Amino acid sequence: TLMPYCGLEYTEDGLLQYQGINVQSVSNMMGTDVPLFIYSKQAIRKNIFRIKNALFHEFHSSRLLFSVKSNTEKQILCELRTQGIDGLDACSPNEVFRALECGFSPDQIHYTSSYLSELDIKQLSRFTGIHINADSLTMLRKLSFCSEVGIRVNTMNGISYNNQENLQCNCGGDS
Repeated sequence: TLMPYCGLEYTEDGLLQYQGINVQSVSNMMGTDVPLFIYSKQAIRKNIFRIKNALFHEFHSSRLLFSVKSNTEKQILCELRTQGIDGLDACSPNEVFRALECGFSPDQIHYTSSYLSELDIKQLSRFTGIHINADSLTMLRKLSFCSEVGIRVNTMNGISYNNQENLQCNCGGDS
């Protein structure tokens, strides 16, 4: 057995299978020039339960967010929503639109991007309740339409890439 805890194992005949699916036969159907991804709802459900349980035991008021950029497949995002994930982290308006298509509400979406164009701002301002994280004063000034804004801080650089003294954290360390 390779990784039986996630359903990846060899059969007695030496065939690789994932969650009971013969990987070689699926690969043969798709062709050799196409990347193959096999997802398991069961594995997704187990992982959400496992992570939420661990978070609850350590941090009673935690929230579990999934990063859309790690997988934008609609079926995956919809499954995450139905399994009770708390929200999504998006880094582009397209990811926000995908989240909304999958039934997430704007207040379940956290938007984090290092750059907001005027078009991005126009698109994001249509959604009441979306959580936007800023990492510069320039970005903060652009977010006047938001009632709340998160601030991303690098403990070694503060929120200023121009090394403005009043925006530095000086928390120590060499990271």
